[in-house]
Amino acid sequence: MRLYNGGVTSPKGYLCSAAYKPGSAELYPSYAMLRSRAPANAAMILPSKVTSSAVVSKENLAYGVAETVIFDRTTANYPSQRGRLWAMDYCEWAERIGGVISEHTILSTVGVQPEGSDIDTIKTALNALFDAEKAGDEEFRRFFANDLQRNSVAIEFSIGDKECRIGGVIGNCSSPLDPLVILLTTDVAIDSERLNKALSECYQSTIGNVCRQPTVCDSTMILANAQAENSEITSEDIDYCVFSLALKGVMNALCKIILSSGDKEFVCSVVGAEADRTLAIAKSILSNEKVLSLITRAQCPIVAIVSTLADHISSEVWSDVSIALKSEGGMVELMRSGECADYNEGLFELVVAFDRVAILVSLGDGDELSTAYRPI
Repeated sequence: MRLYNGGVTSPKGYLCSAAYKPGSAELYPSYAMLRSRAPANAAMILPSKVTSSAVVSKENLAYGVAETVIFDRTTANYPSQRGRLWAMDYCEWAERIGGVISEHTILSTVGVQPEGSDIDTIKTALNALFDAEKAGDEEFRRFFANDLQRNSVAIEFSIGDKECRIGGVIGNCSSPLDPLVILLTTDVAIDSERLNKALSECYQSTIGNVCRQPTVCDSTMILANAQAENSEITSEDIDYCVFSLALKGVMNALCKIILSSGDKEFVCSVVGAEADRTLAIAKSILSNEKVLSLITRAQCPIVAIVSTLADHISSEVWSDVSIALKSEGGMVELMRSGECADYNEGLFELVVAFDRVAILVSLGDGDELSTAYRPI
């Protein structure tokens, strides 16, 4: 298994293109498209915020097959009927202009302009994308790049005697406030049920542990077109385990790119009861803007952390709770066995001055460890 500097066209059978809005002086392309040469099983983790393009993509994914993914940076997502009709128009015009099947099209709009564009704008964009699709993936990567120097990765591995690949690209993460678009491709033959399961499990243990602004429209999708000609994975056997391990490797690499996109990175590790509960607590602490703001300003966050914990744990276990902050500058205890700890203010200021600060919480009622991350 080898991780290398590839991308979404590293697996067999994928073409991509990117195009600029007519008359645009923008540094990055306005539109991008990925196509599979063969119908591909597809899975997608949709944005938590319901959006027009997400609704249409979910409807199309009900068919279980995708061949085309279209990205539009110029148009925003809105949860309205008008937005849904516009998204359907986009897919239907892709069929008329490029011969793709509209029901096999996934659409992702990540712009800031008012929802919907007129038909002429859609046609212009699609004509440019289909004309450019044989030009290689350099401009496609630029669409996603923003200020990132490296935003794609691929992994090579074997299933049986067949050489297989998974490629991935991540975009719009030059700011923690921007929507994330994560696109994955593979040439592995795997059925829809196993593909969905692998994507969900790998997402939860990698990118799903990165806390993001609750309003952003993040989405993650994968296409599997079976061009590697391996025996189709239809059960959770050794081949499925190899595929899942490779997918997790790619998503871990993309996760590191996300974490490098902020000026400061916060980590929260909670040890205690069952894993689902400890992960929920870790994410809640990192979602508390007051906690992060206090640490950033070198002020003690203990009251804000305790306030967050109070929503998750009962009063009976407070006597077991310990809290500390840790970085390359050292570690400082803020609470020990339910009591505020005396700490050295100079050490506290040194710990929080580093770009990566960890919040460590022990609930004292178990040994399950969960960790969440957040760039700011």
